Amino acid sequence: MLVANEVSFFNVYYTGKYKYVWMITIIVAIWNLWKAQNEIIFNNKVHKMFGLVFFTKIIALFWIKATNFAGLLDESSWWDDPVSSISMLNLSGERLSLSPVGTITVTINGAACHDRAGCGGVLREALGNIRLLFSCPIPTHGLGYTVVMAVFFGLDLFREANWIDKIFLIVELDSSLVLSWINEKSHRPWSWWKVFYVIDRLVA
Repeated sequence: MLVANEVSFFNVYYTGKYKYVWMITIIVAIWNLWKAQNEIIFNNKVHKMFGLVFFTKIIALFWIKATNFAGLLDESSWWDDPVSSISMLNLSGERLSLSPVGTITVTINGAACHDRAGCGGVLREALGNIRLLFSCPIPTHGLGYTVVMAVFFGLDLFREANWIDKIFLIVELDSSLVLSWINEKSHRPWSWWKVFYVIDRLVA
């Protein structure tokens, strides 16, 4: 097996953490194009370039956040210029904090851009080992909705894994608005009550 200490794309050279973050992005791009090709061949699905680029970026972002480089990426510039966002990495940033023993932590996120939206997340063990990853496109109803759906899918995966009543679950999200919706029923958008109803049942 050949392992490179340095990688170069578009005449930009990366080493160390820069290299691994950029390699994740390239791997996701190739994987997403392979999936799109299969959908075109076997399902006659039509893909638009904007959609392919958007979902490549969103899945790569989720994967990066699932690694020890979470929180080091300049997310504000990620959507317009991923190369610059990687170049602005804070290499002195802290690693992911470990969860208490006997718990599973689900770190979730969502993103929306123009007429595209998606959500995803990662479920990790106490030692930081990744157990499950998920990502999917969803209807465009604003950024708050993407985070709500990420919570929904993360909890549903936890249930499908048969961990309820066996392992304590910790949910990590960076939206105070969505957190208030989950904790206070009176704050919730009425049009999404079916989603919140299922979330309430999953966390009961």
